Amino acid sequence: MIKIENLKLTTTDVLRICVHLSGGDISLPKVPDAQVRLNRWSSHKSDNPEREKFKFKSFSRKERKYILGLLEKTNCDPKEMALKSGRWVKLAHGLHAGEYKNAFPKAFDAINKIRNEKVKTWYSKLNEAFDKSLENGLKVLSERPGEFSRRIDWLIRTNPKNIELIMSYFSEAVKGTSNKVLFEVYNHFENRLEAKSDRSVMIKGARKRTPLPTLPALSNNIVESIHSKLFETLRDKFSNLDSLGNCWIDEELKKIPLPTNMRSMNFSSKPTVRGQRTPLDNPDAKVIRPFVHWMDPRGSEDLDLSVTFVGDKSADVLSFSKLRVGKSVHSGDVRYRRGACAEYIDIHMEDALSRGYKYAVIDVRNFKGGSLKSVETSFGIMEREHPESNTHWLPETLSSCSSLESTSSVTLISIIDLVTKEYIMLDIDSDGTTYARGDMKNTLKLVEDYAKLPKVSVYDLVLLHVEGRGKQVTLDDNVDTYFKYEDFMTSYEITASFMGV
Repeated sequence: MIKIENLKLTTTDVLRICVHLSGGDISLPKVPDAQVRLNRWSSHKSDNPEREKFKFKSFSRKERKYILGLLEKTNCDPKEMALKSGRWVKLAHGLHAGEYKNAFPKAFDAINKIRNEKVKTWYSKLNEAFDKSLENGLKVLSERPGEFSRRIDWLIRTNPKNIELIMSYFSEAVKGTSNKVLFEVYNHFENRLEAKSDRSVMIKGARKRTPLPTLPALSNNIVESIHSKLFETLRDKFSNLDSLGNCWIDEELKKIPLPTNMRSMNFSSKPTVRGQRTPLDNPDAKVIRPFVHWMDPRGSEDLDLSVTFVGDKSADVLSFSKLRVGKSVHSGDVRYRRGACAEYIDIHMEDALSRGYKYAVIDVRNFKGGSLKSVETSFGIMEREHPESNTHWLPETLSSCSSLESTSSVTLISIIDLVTKEYIMLDIDSDGTTYARGDMKNTLKLVEDYAKLPKVSVYDLVLLHVEGRGKQVTLDDNVDTYFKYEDFMTSYEITASFMGV
């Protein structure tokens, strides 16, 4: 096993280690506000309990020396530390670096600057370079190849007369860019031949999409040039790996998007990629029953399970306010009931299809406006043969369920493709209302974003490997390596290994 001390660490790596030792999230998400509203209906604020998870532990003397020793071996660059200055200041308070300044002079100097000086970040240096000239900026940006690759769209749009210069630097930058970022950039440019409005992105640690400004269209030549360079770089990297021989690739792999934002996914005990299509366990099932189960010791909670049916020309909501849509039925609203509570919906797939609906979007909402995580809540899906409605149903076992861990009051769980009989995993929070009928716009946008097949899939990833170090053949030939859908559908660890991340 490789020891941490033997690795080449950055200052941010050391910060992550300290966060881990304190039981925190090493992805370093934004520290929550000190105070939050109790719910969306009230203006009263109270201390945010989530903030406790971001505090550093009280380190022992041995631990402080260990951490400072790790920091001493980094470049101790205050410009990098300034990107997380708030957390470094909090950490520095508990490290007492002054006591060890003779043993760890570089670490002491870096911490002293972060605590007592206004340190300019690398991004400040970058902005100053671009103020001088484009090429000066490109030189500084090339110091961080991944950052360069992520900014290539902005560079092209803001410097249309210098495309050749930009692409010459980009050609070198991609060689030092991680495979994961290369795929993200490829995915981004798949949609750049047309002007893009209503854009949004899933950022690190987020459970809902962040809106982005409208982008003008790029020329086909530019997009093809970037895609060609990205694929060329990936193939070159993969070609240095062991040979795969004759390879067969399952077409079903086109249904699995490359996993680029899994850190916030909580939906299933089986790891799944957001947007992945998964077939029903029972392809002959006529009824899909999503259910939510929660414990209400004081009789003060009001959770609601809803399904939004979506077609080309119409949409409808099955919820506590409308207990029947055709043959699909809701069990009935459960409000302020002490003890074990549950709601379920029986989705009659054939009937929904006959009414012109293609998709059914499942969501859970806390009508009071508090978080779903604040209630002991489980969600699951059953595949049944007949719909039935009553107000007393409770699941006897929760073995197939998973907890809802969202800090939002609304989570859209999954889309059911009624035509193909597949689940499309979501687990995405919404800023919309706490009743589904008033949140139709957000729901329809999610269907638009996720119902279509992914632009870049696991199939594309595997194909790059085969082109770089194998040969694609049919099942009629002698096959050395099989790439099967079932091998990738429940484990993104396998996908990650082929991505090289």
